[in-house]
Amino acid sequence: MCLMIAARLVAYTNSYVAYIDTSSSFAPNRVQQIYQDAAQHVLRVQTSQSPQNWAGDGLDPKPKDFKIAFRQIRVFKVSNAFELNTVLEEIRKGLSQDKKYDNLQMIIIDSLSAVLSPHLGGNEYQGFALMSETSRAIKHIVHKHNIAAITTSHTVSNRVDGLKPALGESWTYFADKRLSLYFHPRDKSRRIIAMTKSNCTEIGGACECRISERGIIDASGKDASECPQSLKLRESATHSINTEDEFGIGGET
Repeated sequence: MCLMIAARLVAYTNSYVAYIDTSSSFAPNRVQQIYQDAAQHVLRVQTSQSPQNWAGDGLDPKPKDFKIAFRQIRVFKVSNAFELNTVLEEIRKGLSQDKKYDNLQMIIIDSLSAVLSPHLGGNEYQGFALMSETSRAIKHIVHKHNIAAITTSHTVSNRVDGLKPALGESWTYFADKRLSLYFHPRDKSRRIIAMTKSNCTEIGGACECRISERGIIDASGKDASECPQSLKLRESATHSINTEDEFGIGGET
């Protein structure tokens, strides 16, 4: 899902994405695959509505060459929580001091649990301190600079409590919206996306989808985000995606 969001954002707009990869799962070939489908959608839209309508919405009316669009995705590779917070600080300073950050509209962290979970086992005080530092850094960037932030995490399970966020219940209060992705109980080729928290829409809704070469499509085979407007996440908001352990967002979607 993270790769799809990044690919389609740069296909439909001139905005930049800061993609923080914590598990070496960023796949340029997969981004290109999704981007090419999105570029074809841009061409289809051009035939059905005036390019001026797109320009008024801040959308790019012309499909770009992938090499040009790919420059709009800046990838940061991190391997631990300390490196993650260093990158967030670099982005914070860049937004205030560096013009190359002027078009940054989204931060994607895939995934938080990969770098924060190891600190939540033994010395819990250090783990919670790191988690609090990370959440404050993200919130500061989001609200001060009007940027959307997307984070992913995994779930853990036991026989008593069932599925739980890998980062604990305290992290569930961090995001403005939370989505949970998991396998369909009767059809492993399908996934279910459920809204589990939102500060602006009703929760409890869910939909079935599949993963295809185009990215995520609904269970009937139609593009789950046929209209590019569906990619316009609310600014000044943080969005958290929880996935089952066996479903790796970064490598597969």
